[in-house]
Amino acid sequence: MNSKPSPVLVSLVGILVVCCCLASFGAVGLTGWAASGQWSDAVLSGAAGVGTDATASGDPTPIPAVSGLNYNLVVPTPTAPAVVYPIRFDSQLNVVTYPVTGTTATALSRSLDLHARPDPHEATGRYYARTDWFLRANWNVKSSARGCEVDSGDITMAITMTLPVIATTTGVPTDLLARWNTFVNNTITHEVGHVKLNLQGARAYEWTLGNFPPASNCDTLKPRLKQLFDSNFSAIDRANVDYDVTTQHGLKQGAVFP
Repeated sequence: MNSKPSPVLVSLVGILVVCCCLASFGAVGLTGWAASGQWSDAVLSGAAGVGTDATASGDPTPIPAVSGLNYNLVVPTPTAPAVVYPIRFDSQLNVVTYPVTGTTATALSRSLDLHARPDPHEATGRYYARTDWFLRANWNVKSSARGCEVDSGDITMAITMTLPVIATTTGVPTDLLARWNTFVNNTITHEVGHVKLNLQGARAYEWTLGNFPPASNCDTLKPRLKQLFDSNFSAIDRANVDYDVTTQHGLKQGAVFP
């Protein structure tokens, strides 16, 4: 009689900055790998977030109102795919704002420029808004009659959206405030596009991990699963970069000020 070996846990982490909107140029990210034992990590510096809300189903992921402003955004999480192996999925969406001050277009633009952030994917360019994403995966593998296969796993996609917020509308002319609101709405539209790409990519990864074919042995399967994480991480990254190229970082969506 063969005793059933304990599942082997493997974990991978990736953090990436995707971009962006407005200012005049651009921002995204790189990744570096380090391995230690059964753990592998891919880490890229990201921004801190507040107001986390999570969902592990196909329910909408709401963002709570930011203090002083009604940024009540809801981005639906894609429906869970059918999988052979149980994969727990969690998505988190955060909103971070920074204050913009001024009562003229010039003053507001100057304040925006002070907070503009670079895109790591580009040599030049700075933007007024951006979306950071963090992908983490853990999985267990086990020996079976088919060789070695996935036993279970979990995936987390954590997203932080950074947006400008006007500190006060006092003294801001009505027509300028209307232009500002249009700019913010179009900026949100662009950044929500990034959020959707990230969630779609994470769900696609869930499907491939949950249906990954077994290997002859676990020593063969484990590096394949690491490669699977790497390829899905890169695919999400490429999708975001392509989106910024297509939309010109939101310019074609009207995300520009003044």
